[in-house]
Order: sequence, then C-alpha cells, then structure tokens
Amino acid sequence: MTHSRLSVCDSTFSSGPCQRNERHRGADPHVCPRIRAFPPPFPGRVVQVCSSHSERRGRYDADGHSASYASERTIVKAYIRTFGCQMNEHDSQRIAALLEASGYAMTEAIEEASLILLNTCSVRHNPENKVFSFLGMLAPLKRERPELVIGVGGCVAQQLGGAILARNRDVDLVFGPDQYANLPEMLDLVRRGERVVMTDWGPKQPPVQDFIPDALIEAGPVVNGKAYIAIMTGCNNFCSFCIVPYVRGREISRPPESILREARALIDKGAREIWLLGQNVNSYRAEGWRFYELLEAMARLPVARLRFTSPHPKDWDNALS
Repeated sequence: MTHSRLSVCDSTFSSGPCQRNERHRGADPHVCPRIRAFPPPFPGRVVQVCSSHSERRGRYDADGHSASYASERTIVKAYIRTFGCQMNEHDSQRIAALLEASGYAMTEAIEEASLILLNTCSVRHNPENKVFSFLGMLAPLKRERPELVIGVGGCVAQQLGGAILARNRDVDLVFGPDQYANLPEMLDLVRRGERVVMTDWGPKQPPVQDFIPDALIEAGPVVNGKAYIAIMTGCNNFCSFCIVPYVRGREISRPPESILREARALIDKGAREIWLLGQNVNSYRAEGWRFYELLEAMARLPVARLRFTSPHPKDWDNALS
C-alpha cells in the first residue's frame, strides 16, 4: 500500500490551494492551512495536522500527558448531529456504526458525550450558518470539559477545511465526507494532542469502487422498517448553481454485488422499504450495469418498496419508463 503524506500546520491559516487531482477537476481552491511535510503515522489519505493543539489545551495529567491524551480513557459516549440530506443521514449512520465497532456508545444526550461530531451540509447557506451557530452553543461545554472532543465532518468541512479551526478554536477535528472510514486513526491523533484536518481527496479515484468499508456493509441500521443504501457518490455535472461536485467529488459507483449484499442484510434485519442514494443516482454505472438494471435486480429481492434520490433529468433512461 502506498502511504499518503501527513502534513503539519501551524496555528495560522491562509488562503491557498490544497493538493488537487482529477477527482475534483474544475473546483476552485478552498481555504486550507499552510503545511510542511511530516512522516505519516498511519496509511491513508493526506492529513493536515495542527501541532499547536496540545499547547492550546495547556493541561497535563500526573504522568505528563496532555488532557487530550487523558481523554483516551474517558471517551466512551459519542453524539452525532446531522444537518442536510438523506445521504448525510446515511453517512451519520455509518459513522455511528464505525464508532460503536471502535468501542464507543452512542448517546442522544449531548451533555453526556465525550465526543461530539457534526455532519454538515453546504448545499444551501442556511445549514452552514446552523453549523457555526451550533458550534457556538458548544462553547460552554468545552469550557467546562476541556477534554471534550469536537469534530466537524461532511460537506462544510470539505468546503472550508482548516479555516474551520481558525474560525472556531474549540474544534479539534475536521474531515470530509470521503474520510469517515479513517475516524479511529484521526481520533488517535486528537488524543495525542493534535488538531486534525483531513479533507484531501488523495490519489485519483477509479469510477467504480466500494467506498463503504467492507466491515460496515452489513452494519447499516433499519429504522421503522426503512433503510438507506448509498449506490454512488459524487457528480460530474458542475452545474453553475451547485456546490456538490466541489465537496463530494467526481462520480464513483459501487459494484452491484456489494449493493445487493447490503440489501439482503437489511432485509434480513426487517427492512420493508429501501432508499437508493446518490448525488446523481441515475448516472450509476458499474461493471456493465446501468441504473435500471440495478433496480431490476433490487426488485427481485423480497422488499415491499424501493425509492431513490436524487436523479438528474439528463441521465434518465427510457428503460425506466
């Protein structure tokens, strides 16, 4: 496996382009920290880490470890607040499953949480305002419990990157929608006293890949008989009014067998209604399959109702009519 480079920034942020590639060709540079090279602590995508985090905390336990290190023993409950669309709801469910697999207990009581994650949306300006308003509401909790870890993920995180750390000093972790599978490693870095920004796309991504971690394919929840399956992500259209390609990247479709495997697992858990999700869901193309062929295969499963969102008119296939 090729190791990505870890970048370390100081506490001053400036505007400038991050590393870019074909995955998000055409996107304008977003605000990111000034960086310098640093050896990678784990394999994966490019990570930007601010070394001033433990200095800002300024608290150490009896063994000389920072308060962030001590939080490794106290982070037991996690709270996730989701802003935006069904895809974000699905991503939050996956994040929760990943955290539970890592030993966290999810809670709906924010005051009980030692880890608070915001999964954000930037399709409209109002959700972005809600995110920073919510972060402001967390300030008293952070003052009361400095070891509390606050992370911002999703599309606002991808759009603004390290500028979020400059705007709100209570935030410890910023990660894009492609990065949630790396959360355990990112949280390890936070416990070691770092502020983490992980929004780089990394190497050019193939148009067909299973972007759902294998361990989580059968871990999706069923709520009141309803379940979500992400069949593709990203968009290639670059409409003048839409930010999606800039924060979700180019289109990537999952292999059909992976999708069907997940659907069978959800049906076994009691799913009666399944939503197929994608930023441009009917542009699905994988291993010779088109969207209508995937729908036909899904329709042969013992599920009462299939829904999908969001389609694009230009990709509508007459075979669906």
